[in-house]
Amino acid sequence: MQAYYETETEISANTRQVTVDLPDNVPPGKIRITVAYEVDNKAGEESIPDEKDRGMAEFLANLPLNTEGGLSIEEIRARVDEERRAWDD
Repeated sequence: MQAYYETETEISANTRQVTVDLPDNVPPGKIRITVAYEVDNKAGEESIPDEKDRGMAEFLANLPLNTEGGLSIEEIRARVDEERRAWDD
């Protein structure tokens, strides 16, 4: 079974390292670390080396904001299918 813990910290400008203090209930052993960070849309896309990954970043950046409760299942499937077809190009 997996558990999830989330916290925020700062990247050190000098060392480019991150230190995370975990709560006592997190046992020793193997973990997975994911880093989510903000980038400028254009600068961020240019720094992504893989063309397919850039396409996904562009796709995600262009999703409309929906303040009325989200996309329907059909709309989500259509967008995912459209993106997958673009990967084959």
